[in-house]
Amino acid sequence: MKIEVLGNCCATCHAEFEKIKKAAAEIDAAIEVEQVGDIMRILQYKVLQTPAVVIDGQVVSLGHHLSLQEAKDLIESHIK
Repeated sequence: MKIEVLGNCCATCHAEFEKIKKAAAEIDAAIEVEQVGDIMRILQYKVLQTPAVVIDGQVVSLGHHLSLQEAKDLIESHIK
């Protein structure tokens, strides 16, 4: 599983990345988590609002500020 957190221009995006990274590590250390700040990569997902969370190429959260439990639930719901 690969998770991308889109946005790294503000404290909110950095906090979201840290939350997703922590949630993923608690679920499975093998989950890859990356923070994406490159605007061209972000626009490829047609995302205009950050932070956004992408799991395996699919945007699953947009502009939300997830709690740690919400982040875990989101990741677990996409485990195949």
